[in-house]
Amino acid sequence: MTANEQRFLELELKVLLNRLRKNREMVPEEELKTTYRKAYDTLRAEIRKKAVGYMKELIFTGASGVYLQRDIPKMIKALEAIVNAPVMNQRMQEALFKEMDMEQVKQLAQELKRQVEPLLTEYQKHAKEGE
Repeated sequence: MTANEQRFLELELKVLLNRLRKNREMVPEEELKTTYRKAYDTLRAEIRKKAVGYMKELIFTGASGVYLQRDIPKMIKALEAIVNAPVMNQRMQEALFKEMDMEQVKQLAQELKRQVEPLLTEYQKHAKEGE
């Protein structure tokens, strides 16, 4: 994905978060969850989907490399443990649906990237040593 495409994805997510914020400012939450439930749930699902795509782009951009085939399952499991850590999921939920703050989302993505990079580097090292 190019830098422009990444910025566009960020802008899309920002627009969705602003829409959620405006909905909550204008309509009581109980009404959003009942009368407007379908539209509200659709908006939240769209935010989740965009956020996942955005996070993956930020975390894994530039993370290409050569890995040993036998290491890939272990590497994926380790990556999933980092990305899906309950604490990180909770913080992301708060950034998206409580704070509706794009800057927090970016900071969390950068934090995850810093955690993922050493792992990827280690598995790339295995590949170099295995050649």
